[in-house]
Amino acid sequence: PNDFMAAAAEMKKKGDFTSLGSDAAAISAIRSQGMAADKVLGLNDAADADATAREMKAADGSVLTLTKAEEAQQVASAAGEMKSGPTTPAGPSMSLAARSDVVEQVYFNEKAELAYARGVELTNGRYAMLGFLAAVLVEAATGKGIILQIIMYLKLSGLLGAASGF
Repeated sequence: PNDFMAAAAEMKKKGDFTSLGSDAAAISAIRSQGMAADKVLGLNDAADADATAREMKAADGSVLTLTKAEEAQQVASAAGEMKSGPTTPAGPSMSLAARSDVVEQVYFNEKAELAYARGVELTNGRYAMLGFLAAVLVEAATGKGIILQIIMYLKLSGLLGAASGF
């Protein structure tokens, strides 16, 4: 026991990645610069936040930025090309993967995402109700609550032995 306590005390003295360390000046200098997210999260207006995010992406240079109108125009033109039927391409034709990406962008929107999330949550809730009903029925049949049932099953499986105290 004493070796363990000594080792624990030694580890506490060393610190770890969650410790601030002793260089408080360096830490405050980094905090004063601010994080990139602070520039956007501190804004109350969605349009201002969107404009600030676009400026940050444009300054980065590695991120392609499109306005909503430009993005909608590109999707619409790609969808129009797909609907117009086969044409003689000047170069290689659009691959099936690229076509499916365009179709997904056109037809998979925010409304579909919300409907999917609602369906998932309804299903999870229904299964939770069934699980609760099963727990109540087993409690009524055995006369033991859920905690005692878990302990009983752990004993039967051999995961809890005689030395476990249950």
